[in-house]
Amino acid sequence: MRVLPAYQKRTGLPTCGSALYNIAMSTHRFADFLERLQAEGRLVRRDEAAARRFEIGARAEVSAPCAVLLTNVANSPFPLIHGVFSSSESILSALGSGSFAEAAARIDGILTDGRGGGWLERLGGDTSGPLRKYEPKTLRTGPSQQIVHLGADVDLSGLPVPTFAVGEMCPVLTAGRLIARECDGSRLYVGRQEFRVLDSNRLVACWRPSSQPARLLAHCRRRGETMPLALAFGGDPIDLLTAMAPLPCRADVLALTGCLRGGACEMIAGRRVDLPIPADAELVLEGTIDPNEPCVDPGQGLDPAGQLRPLRPGPVVHIEAITRRPTPLFPSLLPDEKAGIHRALAKVFLPFLRRELPGLVHLSFPTFGGDRLCAFASIDKTYAGQAGQFANAFWGCSEMSPVRYLVVVDEDVDVDNSDDVWAVVSAHALPGRDVTIGDAPPDEFVHDQPPGRMVIDATRPLP
Repeated sequence: MRVLPAYQKRTGLPTCGSALYNIAMSTHRFADFLERLQAEGRLVRRDEAAARRFEIGARAEVSAPCAVLLTNVANSPFPLIHGVFSSSESILSALGSGSFAEAAARIDGILTDGRGGGWLERLGGDTSGPLRKYEPKTLRTGPSQQIVHLGADVDLSGLPVPTFAVGEMCPVLTAGRLIARECDGSRLYVGRQEFRVLDSNRLVACWRPSSQPARLLAHCRRRGETMPLALAFGGDPIDLLTAMAPLPCRADVLALTGCLRGGACEMIAGRRVDLPIPADAELVLEGTIDPNEPCVDPGQGLDPAGQLRPLRPGPVVHIEAITRRPTPLFPSLLPDEKAGIHRALAKVFLPFLRRELPGLVHLSFPTFGGDRLCAFASIDKTYAGQAGQFANAFWGCSEMSPVRYLVVVDEDVDVDNSDDVWAVVSAHALPGRDVTIGDAPPDEFVHDQPPGRMVIDATRPLP
C-alpha cells in the first residue's frame, strides 16, 4: 500500500516551503516539532525517489545542517526523517530552551529543589522531589498501536532503514529508544542503542559488552530466561535526547523526560512483551533475545571516527510485533548528528555531571574527535594528582566509555576553544610526567590491538 500520494492529496502542499502535511489524525509532539523546524527554515522536504543504500546519507550532506524529510524512499511506504538534531538550534528547540545555559538551569533545578533526599535519589524518583509528579501514566491504548502486525505479519523489509557507507552489510537502526527491564522488575532501562537488520524479523544488537543492556542480558542468561525488549521510534524529541543523556543506571529516565517536557510520559502495554510502550511513538518493535542463542556477525559499521570497522558479533533479537501509527514518520540519526547531540547534552546535563564528577567545571567534546573519542575537561584543582583521580571517575560513567583521549585543564581555560586547550598542553604537560595510558573495556568493534585510553594532565602545578 502506497500512502505517500495521500499525504500530498490531504495537504495539497507538495513543496518544502509549505506545511509538512495534515497530521490532525495523530496530534503529537514529534509532528509539531517538525512543523516548527520547517517554519524556521531548518527542514527540507524531498519528494523525489531515494534509495536506502548510500543515497540517504548523500542527501543529508547536501542539505546539512537542515533536517531532511524523504517522502519517497525506495521499497518503503513510510517517509524517513533524519538530521532532526543536526544543529544546536534544533536541539534547543526540542528542549524548549533559548540557550544551553537555560536548559542546564532546568536540570540544576531538578537536582536542587530544596526538598529532602540527595540529588541521586531525586534523579531516580525515590523521594518527594520534582520527578514524583511526572511518573509515567498508563493508558489503555494509544496512537502507536493503531496498526498492529503480529507473528507471521511482521516484516522489517518495509521499513526505510538506511545504509550509510559502502562496506556495511546490514542496514542500521539508529534512532530507536531501547526499553528493557531489570530482571527483578524493579526498574526500566531506557536508552539509545543501535541495531542492524538481519532479515524480515531479526535484528542484531550492536551494544558495548560493558553496557547496561549487556548486563541485563547476562542476568537473564543466569536466570535461564529470555530478555524482552522494545524499540520505540519517534515521539516527543525530548524522549530521544534524555535516552542519550549521560545519566546513571538508576536514573528514572521516563520521569526526567516528563519533567523536562512539562507532562508525564504516556505509556501503554506492549502487545507481545510485558513492557510499557510509549503511546505517542511513531512505530514500535517488540521482541525477545534468547541469551543462549549464538551471536551473529553483523559485518562492518562506522566507528565514532567515521571509519569502517568490523563489529563484534551480537545477540539476535527476534521481532514478534510491529505496532505503529497509520502513517508513521520513521526517524534516523546520521553519524555526524549523534556526535553533535552528545556535545550538546554535555552542556545541558553539566549540573548532573558536576555532581557525579567532583571538581568538574566544564566539559567539551571537540568536533575533531568524532563521536566522543576525545574530551576536554576543566577542573577546579585543589590538590596534586587530582587530574588522575578525576579521569578515573570520568571513565566510571558508562556514557563516557567511548572517550579514548581525555585532556584535563584548569578552570580558567575555555574547553570549547581547541587552540586554547592545546596551547595549555604545550605549556604545562610533560609527556614523561603528565601523560597516562591505561586499559579500556572492549567496545562494540573488533580491534587489532586493545584501543586503551590516554589522559593528559595539563593543569598547572600547585605551589
